[in-house]
Amino acid sequence: MEAAQNIQARFGPDAAKAISGLIGSPPVGMSDLQPAPKDRSRGSLIGAVVGEALGEPVEDRPRNWIVANPVQSPATSSRTQRPARTPS
Repeated sequence: MEAAQNIQARFGPDAAKAISGLIGSPPVGMSDLQPAPKDRSRGSLIGAVVGEALGEPVEDRPRNWIVANPVQSPATSSRTQRPARTPS
């Protein structure tokens, strides 16, 4: 399925119209579009990794459960109750 059709199927025709000009490759010679700087790329990857690691104990839990049961130690998973691995 083409990206614009996928957006239309998921979010409706107004969303597809709004984003259709932004999908795909930029025109040749369009010099104002540049890749993200390395520090921003690294930062986003580090943020994703840290968020994934710290979010596991509360993953798939509703907000009211998280508020009622704050994470006491990120070293133990709420699902598996396995202790974190320590370097050997």
